Amino acid sequence: DTRGDPEVARRAVRRLVKERRVIAIIGPLFSSPSLEAASEAQALGVPMVSFSQNPGVNATGPMVFRTGLSPEEQVRPVVEYALTSQGWKRFALFAPDTSVGAAFTKAFNNV
Repeated sequence: DTRGDPEVARRAVRRLVKERRVIAIIGPLFSSPSLEAASEAQALGVPMVSFSQNPGVNATGPMVFRTGLSPEEQVRPVVEYALTSQGWKRFALFAPDTSVGAAFTKAFNNV
């Protein structure tokens, strides 16, 4: 459990590889710990699959993969479908007042 702490994630990856001799890592979920874990996994040459939505995670290097879709990757196809297939031109967006809501709102406004 990284408890959302990037440094804990980095140390956990190192410990898993060096002490437990794991050959691959799955996780973490959140952005900051995922970026640190990815950096460490890449440096140690161990494949890692992250659930993070942050596109920067798999940009760390060829040993790191991301399964979570970013807000942009989720919003763009829905809006494009609405525009092209349905012909809709006006939209209303309801988003929570959270960082996730802000990320999806930004993605929607950038389409």
